[in-house]
Amino acid sequence: MPYSTEYEPYRGGAILDKDNRTRPFPFIPTPTRSASEDRRDTITVLAYRNHADLHSIRHTFITNLCKTDVSPKTAQILARYNDIRITIEVYTHVDQNEQIDAIRKFKAPDEEAIKEVISVVHPSTFARWIREEAAGKLPKKRGRKRTAEEIRDLILRMAKDSDWGYRRIWGELKKMRIKISRSTVARILKENGFDPGPKRGAGTWNEFVRRHMQTLWACDFFTKKVWTLHGPVEYYVLFFVHVATRRVHIVGMTPHPNGAWMEEQARKLCEYFRQQGDAKPTHIIRDRNTKSTAKFCSILKSEGIQFRPIPPLSPNLNAFAEAWVQRVKRECLDHFMVFGETHLHYLLDCYLDYYHRFRPHQGIGNVPPDPAHRPTSPMEDAQIGHVVCHEHLGGLLKHYERRAA
Repeated sequence: MPYSTEYEPYRGGAILDKDNRTRPFPFIPTPTRSASEDRRDTITVLAYRNHADLHSIRHTFITNLCKTDVSPKTAQILARYNDIRITIEVYTHVDQNEQIDAIRKFKAPDEEAIKEVISVVHPSTFARWIREEAAGKLPKKRGRKRTAEEIRDLILRMAKDSDWGYRRIWGELKKMRIKISRSTVARILKENGFDPGPKRGAGTWNEFVRRHMQTLWACDFFTKKVWTLHGPVEYYVLFFVHVATRRVHIVGMTPHPNGAWMEEQARKLCEYFRQQGDAKPTHIIRDRNTKSTAKFCSILKSEGIQFRPIPPLSPNLNAFAEAWVQRVKRECLDHFMVFGETHLHYLLDCYLDYYHRFRPHQGIGNVPPDPAHRPTSPMEDAQIGHVVCHEHLGGLLKHYERRAA
């Protein structure tokens, strides 16, 4: 029946009105009702869009059930819902005043209640922590003081510069009258990724390279397709790299790197290495290519040179030679179609001259490998002046030079 202010509530509305007046709990309006509708009198609250709002009654009914300590499962069954989450999350309401009353009724646990649940520390200690936190007191740090940063840095420096274990490092610190325990030294090493025990054996590959860098050379082959009168021919180029200075020496090139050719190159290398002075090799890194014949190795070993063959499929261990192959191909050879061995010789000679005299190398401080062409004066913040660009191989290779204005 349509509702009006003069209308006497019909029988169903009268029953709802009577229940509403005698209810022990406040009525829960439908969440979708507007503020103006909520301000109506008690009878109009029971009407929604000219009909009795049973949806609002359901909200009120389930909420009141939960407030009378009825179990959620019982409320779900009475509400006729299959999912208890709908009963609790949708049709149960708690207003702001009830939340405030619940907070006011809360009491901090006393020591007797704490004793029943606490077992890690003494209950009085836990109660003291609660009182201190409520008073805004910060807890005091317990235990030994942290080792000074300068001592930690010294321990890590010794570990990086040597293969000592924690006992030897502890002895060095004790000799310098630095008070610290052995266990602390071992713990600092572990925290920073160092093995606290002394290293045994030959050491790592990087340590070997650093130890012998001044007399260490690396060798390898690379190939280039050369066009001849009889068609394309694959040429093999044998080269050596001095690891410390990154200088490159091309020994020779041939389409047939057989044993006799390798033996001839070994004798030429012996003459070249005798002229290197302090850079004369004591160790040579090579791969396990079958082109490095036993005769080739024996000739070089007669000069006191030891070979260090890398494991199969490990080009990263011969990184200096592999990097130079990539560099010479990317910066020079990949841009040319080579006609004849003489043309290949010319391209490599031009690139080596540019590489040694003008190309800066990141591995040696961004200076050229040739010491005669490295800058002698320090960098300046003054005006640049006149800058000249020099080109090689038709402008493929460039370098810049600053001249006085």
